[in-house]
Amino acid sequence: MNTYTWKITNLRSSDDGGVTFAKWSCDAVTFEGLSYTAEGHREYTPTPSDADYTPFQNLSEEEVLGWIWRYVNKEKMQEHCDAMLRYMAASRGNETIPWENEDR
Repeated sequence: MNTYTWKITNLRSSDDGGVTFAKWSCDAVTFEGLSYTAEGHREYTPTPSDADYTPFQNLSEEEVLGWIWRYVNKEKMQEHCDAMLRYMAASRGNETIPWENEDR
């Protein structure tokens, strides 16, 4: 079972305190320690008169991730990360350079 860590890695606001940009990442790690990171961003046009508007200084990471997951399907993104990890594991092959083992 892979583990996933979602993070907001950059957040920008307008002069009136509304979020205009959010950058996110999903870090996926296998039991063996192989890792893959998917990243993306979303731009927003804040509307302070909206009922669900939250001023920048009152935001939590979980709230912003909720916004991201309305745009990015969380489960599908984690499936994408799983597929990339499987591809990476299958394509590892021999990770040595042949001439490094030669006696000099």
